[in-house]
Amino acid sequence: DSVVVPDMSDALDVVIQSYSIGSLRPNTVMFSVPPPAQEHRRDELIDMMAIIATFNMNVVMYKGARVDENISRKRIDLWWHGQQNGSLMALFAYLTSNHPGWRGAKIRMLRVVRSTDEHRQAEKELATLIASARMTMDVEIVLSEKPVFDVIGDRSASADLVVLGLAEKDLWDFKSFLANWDELLARLPPTIFVRSTGEVDLMA
Repeated sequence: DSVVVPDMSDALDVVIQSYSIGSLRPNTVMFSVPPPAQEHRRDELIDMMAIIATFNMNVVMYKGARVDENISRKRIDLWWHGQQNGSLMALFAYLTSNHPGWRGAKIRMLRVVRSTDEHRQAEKELATLIASARMTMDVEIVLSEKPVFDVIGDRSASADLVVLGLAEKDLWDFKSFLANWDELLARLPPTIFVRSTGEVDLMA
């Protein structure tokens, strides 16, 4: 099916609710993050994000590589921060690693903790998750008191793809989200942000 509209932002709710007859229903919205220089595209996306949030769908955002960036497709860094987004993030990382262009890429699951007690608990949780999901991943628990943005930038600048979670509040205040993340995104390789409704559960 096709939906023809004069302006995407004015008719996004129509597009999201459009699907053919049958049991399949759309549950995910995917889009790219415009660079800071493309202010008009960013303003359009900010306007559309509240509509996307209203429909409570999975959201996947992609920030591409820099023009001068060489991507070897050998390592995917997944930053774990909880079950709801984490399961869909892990699924995206796994599917990417099985694509012909990424086959053989190592998936590294990382989590930032602030104490040794949190470190031990995180090791148990992630080991259980990986065993349940039957996925091959390296686990790295980062014990640090530095700001999370700095830790991610230091650890994942050399990755080929980074997968991060997206909070629901970021959809409602997307302008602030972009302002907060622009500096870090400039340091990172191609990055995928995932906001899940929680329907995907690798522990189920």
